[in-house]
Amino acid sequence: MGEMDVVCIGPANVEIPFLRSLLNVVGEDTSLDRLPEGKHNLATFSRSPAVERDEYVLTIGGEKRTPIRFTAPSKVECKPAGSALNIAVGFRRVGASVRLITSLVNVPHDLLSSDIRLYALRHGIQLVEVNRPMTPITFIIVDGDDECEKSTVLSYKPWYKITQDDANDALRKIKKSRATHMFATGIRIPELTLVRKAFRRARRRGIMTCFIPNPSILSPSDKDIRRQLEKVIPLVDILQINEREAEIFLEREEGALSFPSDIERIAKQTAVPTLIVTRGVKGAVAVIRGQYREIEAYQATPKVVDTTGAGDAFLLGFVFALHEGCTITDALSLAAFSATSNIMAIGGHGGMPSRDQLLRHLSQLRPKDAP
Repeated sequence: MGEMDVVCIGPANVEIPFLRSLLNVVGEDTSLDRLPEGKHNLATFSRSPAVERDEYVLTIGGEKRTPIRFTAPSKVECKPAGSALNIAVGFRRVGASVRLITSLVNVPHDLLSSDIRLYALRHGIQLVEVNRPMTPITFIIVDGDDECEKSTVLSYKPWYKITQDDANDALRKIKKSRATHMFATGIRIPELTLVRKAFRRARRRGIMTCFIPNPSILSPSDKDIRRQLEKVIPLVDILQINEREAEIFLEREEGALSFPSDIERIAKQTAVPTLIVTRGVKGAVAVIRGQYREIEAYQATPKVVDTTGAGDAFLLGFVFALHEGCTITDALSLAAFSATSNIMAIGGHGGMPSRDQLLRHLSQLRPKDAP
């Protein structure tokens, strides 16, 4: 098939274990001025060694600086991450041209955002940046008596807003692109304006649109958010959520989904051509052109290392297979293979398969009837 030209919209950040641990405790939507002070042990969050420091101090930028101290008894790894960055790196590995629309802070000594820019450059990803937040989070790394400041804002956090001007500016920058696919992943409320504009433009140009929303925008209890989401969904070709997000969408208790009736209900409510619901070790289910399908998780002998980004890898494999002209059945099989490949390495895209790996797996599948 022809060359893939991909546009990704969404988060690109540096995955910092101590920040993740804090948000697990206080909740991701906690206001910055209410973050708790105190010490937090990092021992259980340390994975493979990368950065060796005695302790970290997290402070909030601006006039009021609230210190939150974390002790790190060993080494802590910080990796480039974010759903959109995972997808972007994955498609670069299969040979696609990639543009990534994201937000990075732009302040002096902003080493973490600089790391992301260099990382994207090394992978051949063109960054299109929008809206630099005014108040950064500052990470002070303490090593003995010396301190080195690093600051960043995780791009998808809800304490800033992407404006109409930001959206228009970003779309102007990619106006001349020959995109074949557009992905909006990890999307929260502030990004919906940009996504709606981008998907509307994509629809007019015949570009396939793929959407992975953040669970915070799926609950029907907030009518305003649901109205905003309902403006985006009609512009989506492929909607992918996980099992827990499907429960949130239907206001179900955890573990209370009924298969296939609840999945078919979501497909009917959203009216998307393709709905995918990933289920971890249980594989995935999908409603494609009104037909319910199931796919088992790909069985691999190596040990699972890190499940971060498995859903991103699943979508990569599925869309790549469709682009190669595969049947729906083979596309779902390749998606499961791609997800399994990714969870055998650390990081959200550490194990994303190459084009050769995907094509080799496709060659092993027996021919199927056209869908």
